[in-house]
Amino acid sequence: MTGSDSGSDSAVVRAARVQDAAAISEILNQVIREGSRSLFARPISVEEERRFIGALSRRGVFHVADMPCTGVVGLQVLEPYAPNMESQRHVATIGTWIRDSYRRRGVATTLTTATFAAARHLGFTKVLTDIRADNTASLAFHQAMGFTVVGVAHRQAYVDGRLVDVCFVEAFL
Repeated sequence: MTGSDSGSDSAVVRAARVQDAAAISEILNQVIREGSRSLFARPISVEEERRFIGALSRRGVFHVADMPCTGVVGLQVLEPYAPNMESQRHVATIGTWIRDSYRRRGVATTLTTATFAAARHLGFTKVLTDIRADNTASLAFHQAMGFTVVGVAHRQAYVDGRLVDVCFVEAFL
């Protein structure tokens, strides 16, 4: 599928492939190194990413934003929130990571539009996710996409040797 908006430079949104693992882990690790954007506690290897892509749930969605001359510049993963709980079958969780030079250019919006459409097709009606409370850019993006903050868990995640607060946000599809 293709998606574009007023700043995405015509990013093509498509399903992630195992062959994308190196580009994906590079983007993830760039975000992790920035220190205040991710809840990941350590870098992700290419092999770990290959395994993750290969093991994605049938109800999971893994999209990448692929730029014609650049390659993969962003990724978004949507998975069942509680896969073993039938009562929460309608709830998904989502994660979005964009290469720093492509942020604020519409790539995340393009990914989210495509991922939300796929989520509805898979029967999800709600997306719940967690975001570092100090990641104000991500919080603002999610709110612009229709998410609302439903709570804050204090000292929730141990990242870079310290405990950080985490906001929980939800959106109804």
